[in-house]
Amino acid sequence: MSEPRIQYLSNEVAFLKQQLNEAHEKYKIALNVLMDCFVIFSAIRDAEERIIDFRFESINQAASEFLGVPIEEASNFSLLELYPGYVESGLFDRYCEVVLTNRPAVLETSTYNRDGELSYIKVSVAKLTDGVVVSWDDITMERKLEEELDKNLSKLAIVLSSMSDGFAIFDQNWRFLYINPKIEELLNKSKLDLLGRNLFRVFPEFINSTIFDFIQVLSQARLSNSTECLDPINNTYYDITAYPYEDGYAVIVRDITAKKELQLAAKRSEELFFKSFHLSPAMMCLISVEKRTVLDVNDAWCFFTGYTKDEVIGQCTDVLTVFSNHYPIDSDVLDSGSSGSRSNFKVKCLTKQGHIRELIHSSEIIEVTGEMCFLYVALDVTENEKLTREIARLDKLNLIGQMAAGIGHEIRNPLTTVRGFLQFMMSKEYFANHSHHFELMISELDRANHIITEFLSLAGYKHYDRQSHNINLLVENIFPLLQSEALKENKNISFLLEDIPKVDINEMEFRQLILNLVKNGFEAIDSGGCVKIQTYSTVHSVVLRIEDTGHGIPSDVLGKLGTPFFTTKSHGTGLGLAVCYSIVERHNGRIDVASNEHGTSFTIHFPLP
Repeated sequence: MSEPRIQYLSNEVAFLKQQLNEAHEKYKIALNVLMDCFVIFSAIRDAEERIIDFRFESINQAASEFLGVPIEEASNFSLLELYPGYVESGLFDRYCEVVLTNRPAVLETSTYNRDGELSYIKVSVAKLTDGVVVSWDDITMERKLEEELDKNLSKLAIVLSSMSDGFAIFDQNWRFLYINPKIEELLNKSKLDLLGRNLFRVFPEFINSTIFDFIQVLSQARLSNSTECLDPINNTYYDITAYPYEDGYAVIVRDITAKKELQLAAKRSEELFFKSFHLSPAMMCLISVEKRTVLDVNDAWCFFTGYTKDEVIGQCTDVLTVFSNHYPIDSDVLDSGSSGSRSNFKVKCLTKQGHIRELIHSSEIIEVTGEMCFLYVALDVTENEKLTREIARLDKLNLIGQMAAGIGHEIRNPLTTVRGFLQFMMSKEYFANHSHHFELMISELDRANHIITEFLSLAGYKHYDRQSHNINLLVENIFPLLQSEALKENKNISFLLEDIPKVDINEMEFRQLILNLVKNGFEAIDSGGCVKIQTYSTVHSVVLRIEDTGHGIPSDVLGKLGTPFFTTKSHGTGLGLAVCYSIVERHNGRIDVASNEHGTSFTIHFPLP
């Protein structure tokens, strides 16, 4: 071979060595940056060519750190020198099998790392000449996570099995994938009956129910949703909550039949309460315990107080005159909520029109639509109280009438005799110097006789004949007498007479009634004041109204009017109004009295025949 040829081949060999070295360096670099552990073993054989061990030929950085063997020293060791346990674990035999059969193997096993900790690895083994190339990945963390997941799944299975709610998992086509025991109980089906089967094939009756509608919406929207549904088979109410996920749906089912029945019972109870509340003839009002605002009132409350619902609902009780402190419903009644209920408690109520009404109320704290409320129930007993007072007054009149009937005449007869003798003695010249004494005695006897006359007018045994009269004519006949009396006292009197029908009355008693009431009116007004007489008719009665412009009657006196011998006048007998009430009573009528600081009015109702 010529020298140039030898030189060429020499250069070519040197170039190939350089390329090989560069490739080897790249291989080492690539091997060391691998995340997986990588080792090349060569087989060590005995005299009979049996593999008795493997020697480290090459090792990357990851394997060096895992095994605790420096890369540069790895070739000084064999596999079983460092890890004799590989024989017992069977890993050594698998390496030998790969060499002998030339079939790669992939397996998972456990081994100990450089720190003596048990690690789980996934190993890939392939034959390389008379040895094996082994790569493995440390899957210890993954294995621990799997074990933890298995534990959690076991716990979850226990939780799901012991849940008081039903739990089921469906695929996209609503086939049962998992059910807990509660689902079996609620649906009255076993796992064998349900797993793998479509919901609507097992329960075709659900197709025309709210459950089907719910699932339709859920399948389209693919969003978590919940609803309350009625099972048409068992007549059972369910609360269903569904959570879509990538491959299907997780569903929680709760039996709420008992809860629903309680809600329906509560609703029926509330409906019954509100019907009773609004239809009750008694005044009823609901007030918030916390806010002290009116929540609701019934029609009877509006009728008696004069307010509309719009005027009071939502208002604080402090700003409503019906709850004013002068008539302390607010302070007395509302504050009772802290100490319990109250029953048959008397209060006074100021209506929108300014009228005072007497009430008997009962109160209780109740819960309405989830809010604590104060229920106020009251009966207007104003007329009953008036009737009670009237009956008491009439009892007194009756007693006095009986007394008048029994002793009135017995007293008058001797008085008449005494008066006659005084007049006879006064006519004698012998007593001329004492005439003023006789006049005084006679005037006092006349006054006593006048009192007895009024006293006798209360007697119940008197029955005057009644005739049909138009009271306008009777007023006009007596008016000149009244007018002259007014002129004497520098006072005024007027009348306003409307067209009215006739009523059955006794003319003499009617004249006495007007004279007494007008006289009282004159005494109540100042000089220049006025007494007004008015007549008009209503559906059931003819009305006589006598009104003055005095200073009014104190409220504590109003309730005692008509009581015999009760008077506020220094020289009064207390029988004038008692006689008026007695006359009106004998005519089956009634007297209404209204008084304020601007004057007093007496309204007498005579029933139509």
